[in-house]
Amino acid sequence: MPQATIALSLFDVFGVQGALLALGGKPLSQDGVDGPRTQGKAREFRSANGLAETGAFDDPDTVSVLAARLAGLAFTVV
Repeated sequence: MPQATIALSLFDVFGVQGALLALGGKPLSQDGVDGPRTQGKAREFRSANGLAETGAFDDPDTVSVLAARLAGLAFTVV
């Protein structure tokens, strides 16, 4: 059976929340709000991937690592 492909955009907070959820970033809701929970999960992700522990989710380094990790799970990043 062919594997389904899921596409995620990393251009906004909603897409990044979806990416973090796909990578196991629970508890987190995909509501499009860049609030404390989203910033905390972004900070955890950055720390776990050797990046500075800021709450930023939209810098090129974070987006690049998110895209690579998602590609490894058969997601298509747009």
